Amino acid sequence: MNIFKTANNYISTCDWKDLALMKFCLVGLGMMAGGILAKKYRKEVICVGASLFTATYIPVMAKFSEKIVEDLKNDN
Repeated sequence: MNIFKTANNYISTCDWKDLALMKFCLVGLGMMAGGILAKKYRKEVICVGASLFTATYIPVMAKFSEKIVEDLKNDN
């Protein structure tokens, strides 16, 4: 299995909603990283970032996992 080929196959099946979810997922991750630096609002920023990341990561990875399983079946 080639992870880059699988990722390309996954991206080619995505629509704008899937790509938006990925971007929000990255924004959430960035907010968590930024929250480490801001002492005054650290708890709130990390909480919002973690919530956003979790809410977007699950659907993105669920669809990607399906693609990995599909590619594994096709390789055999």
